[in-house]
Amino acid sequence: MSVRPVFLFLPVLAAALAAALSGCGSSPSASDSAPAKPSAPALYTRSLTGAAAAAAVAAAMDDADLRRLGAVIEKPQGGPGRWTGARGHDFVVTPVSSFAGDHGTCGEFLVDATRNGATERWRASACQQADRRWQVLR
Repeated sequence: MSVRPVFLFLPVLAAALAAALSGCGSSPSASDSAPAKPSAPALYTRSLTGAAAAAAVAAAMDDADLRRLGAVIEKPQGGPGRWTGARGHDFVVTPVSSFAGDHGTCGEFLVDATRNGATERWRASACQQADRRWQVLR
């Protein structure tokens, strides 16, 4: 049995507390039948933003994964994209916002990446390059 530092669970506790205090007024049975929201609290082993998230995305995704990521960014109305990557991660990518880049579309997104039963949440941005490939911004 391993002991994990308490700080790893603080984001989960904070999210649970925020959900409990939000006053949304829905009963537990109603929320059980609703589709999962991208921002719903989960048991994340890590939650990363900024350069750390960009590095995690770049390490976990190959070119095929980046193409799928780009397709989700380009069509945010389609909702989250879900797939299993070649490097063993199950990805759920949710578009957050889009903006114009030097060569085309850019977008901010959330990634829930699960591997070996551990889920991490990453928030990062990517832009389409002149050669139409997608690059994660660092």
